[in-house]
Amino acid sequence: MHYEFYVDVYVMTNFFFDYLALLAVRELRTKQTAIGRLLLAAMGGAVCATLILLLSNNAVWYPIVVHCCVNPLMLYLCFRQKKGKDFLIDYLMCYILIFLLGGMVNWLRQKEVFRESFLLVLATVSVMLTVVLILYHIAKEEEKRYEIRIRDGENEVTVTAFYDTGNRLTDPYLKLPVSLIGEETLQKLKGETEWKYRYIPFVSLGKKHGLVKAVTLEAMYVHKKKKDVEVKPAVFAVVDDEFLKDD
Repeated sequence: MHYEFYVDVYVMTNFFFDYLALLAVRELRTKQTAIGRLLLAAMGGAVCATLILLLSNNAVWYPIVVHCCVNPLMLYLCFRQKKGKDFLIDYLMCYILIFLLGGMVNWLRQKEVFRESFLLVLATVSVMLTVVLILYHIAKEEEKRYEIRIRDGENEVTVTAFYDTGNRLTDPYLKLPVSLIGEETLQKLKGETEWKYRYIPFVSLGKKHGLVKAVTLEAMYVHKKKKDVEVKPAVFAVVDDEFLKDD
């Protein structure tokens, strides 16, 4: 029996399968991996699997190497899981999704209208899902931005603030959560007031130990749709405005 093997079709089919599966794992597992890394990981996995297929003379070893080496490495480079349990969950979820996608593609190929253009269908679905998810994340990002008023005595300033769910900075003396404020914004509020600054310790990515200048102000009001949330008193860590350059 004669078979014709199209390398480009094989690579692109595997690429779209891997990309869609990785994209679904990212969304279902709420990971922060960038789209670019998903694309690179999927293409790397597809190319490696194709090279192994072309160089292998043993049909038994091909699936073993791909499933036990190539795909796990692709998954790790994509999400950088540090816990074995998380990696195993991602791995199983990825394979279930690939299995389901394979069934859907085989069904589409049986349809006359998709038989000659199933790669185009996969590409269109991939692009549409990516665009929808990017727009969704932009919308969610906007929901984290709030208009806030900072007041101290008779002075008040209104700014747009970003709610960072990863900020765990706490004033060890007052036992209050600490927000970040730029030097320029703080100067707008200062007037003739003389504040008493202090230094509080912090830990951040790339810096295990550090000290940051902090000040306690009278109040902060976070404007939400239905009501204003009052934070009183409000503790702020004073940072360089370049640190907040994305507003």
